[in-house]
Amino acid sequence: MNKVTNKKSANGGGKRRGNKSKVGAVSREKLMRDVPVGKALMVLGVPSVLAMVVEGLNMAVDKFYLGKLGSVEIAASNLFSILFMLGFGLVSVFMFGSSSYFTYVLGINKTRASSVRLNGIVFMVVVGIAYSLLGFALFEPWVSLFTPDADLYNATKSYTYAMLAGLPILYLFIGMSMFVKGEGAVNVVTFSLVASVLLNIILTPIMMFVFGWGIVGAALGTVMSNTLAILGMVAFYVFGGSMVGLRSRISWNKKFIRESFRRGFPEFSGGMLEGVVIGIGLVFASTYGGDLIASYGLFLSIAMLPMFIIWGFSHAVRILLSYNLGTRNFVRVRSTIRFATIFIGLIGLSIFTMFMIFPYQIVEFFVMDADVVDLVGGSLRIASPIFLLMGFIDLYINYLVALGRGVLGGSIQMVKVVVQVPLLFIALELASPMGIILVMPVAESVFIILGFVMMFSEKTFLQYLFGKNIC
Repeated sequence: MNKVTNKKSANGGGKRRGNKSKVGAVSREKLMRDVPVGKALMVLGVPSVLAMVVEGLNMAVDKFYLGKLGSVEIAASNLFSILFMLGFGLVSVFMFGSSSYFTYVLGINKTRASSVRLNGIVFMVVVGIAYSLLGFALFEPWVSLFTPDADLYNATKSYTYAMLAGLPILYLFIGMSMFVKGEGAVNVVTFSLVASVLLNIILTPIMMFVFGWGIVGAALGTVMSNTLAILGMVAFYVFGGSMVGLRSRISWNKKFIRESFRRGFPEFSGGMLEGVVIGIGLVFASTYGGDLIASYGLFLSIAMLPMFIIWGFSHAVRILLSYNLGTRNFVRVRSTIRFATIFIGLIGLSIFTMFMIFPYQIVEFFVMDADVVDLVGGSLRIASPIFLLMGFIDLYINYLVALGRGVLGGSIQMVKVVVQVPLLFIALELASPMGIILVMPVAESVFIILGFVMMFSEKTFLQYLFGKNIC
């Protein structure tokens, strides 16, 4: 009798651990299906926003420490950002597209969802490695587009080579976080990202200044911190925190590719075009030397930081929309859109106010060069109104992605290239350094206008928002 009892106790301990994970998975499923929309979006949105902001801070750590070395090092990291964004666009099909499809399928068939997740992660790794090798092979012709300056060339080569070696790991970290968030486990991602930032803050100065590795140390600190932070998400899967099992098989079917591309197209086109337009802008900025290259890149980095708040909340909205569209709960879809529209408007107002009142103080946190501070701070203040409306367009595009119509949303991003190139020539002809920097927000403004035109033409988003037919 005692033996039986003891055996049951031993087995019970194992079951309790399994049940605890199952309870967590069930509660997340209930959160996406039954909990009031406002509460559900706060539970998903707050950690998601925090995770994206932390991710933005992770990117800013390098800029902060490189600013201690000088503008040449900041300019070198800005040049690498072109390569990063182009690769990010390629891998985004599986980071964002596959993870969105995973969430949609999660509400229908968990076994199939597991296969989608495995396919997405495998594709991310393969594309990331292939792109990194291509970056090594084409570095010389690529860097020759931007600078004849020997110091900037050497700094760019050192930083780029170190970052390219770890680029597949950086993409894998971001991609895994998308899949974990895709089943509502946003806290796991937030924990991993916080760990990544803390490790980056600790490791980067040690490698840069204690070991004396300079700009290479900054790159290695970023790669190592992301590598270690992946362990948090690995533990989530290994210890049974996921809604779906790990055992699956790779399924190279056309539907997976088609759905991943349809849902990942906005990030794919956005990342690729962002890389192209940043590259073109830096080519024009290089005619003024390293200081304008540093200013141009710093402006983009600072402007992007508050956008992580919008992206984080919009991604939480996408998770809720994708799941409930999969379960055909259209009443909940309508409520999600209404709540999200109001909340994202408040976020945009806050960002606008911050850039209007404190632009120069924000820039001084990264660099103390007076000319750079004046140029970047003034540009931020002029560009601040676009943040009032950017969130609405991002929310609308995420709605289209949840519907599997991301190609429609991503297609209008092509306007950024069409608008930016001629404006850059005009700014160069007018000999206006600030004009070169402000070309990007002007292109974003045109993108916003087209987004609203498409929203009113396509109408389904507005019908959900207002609960009636829009003529």
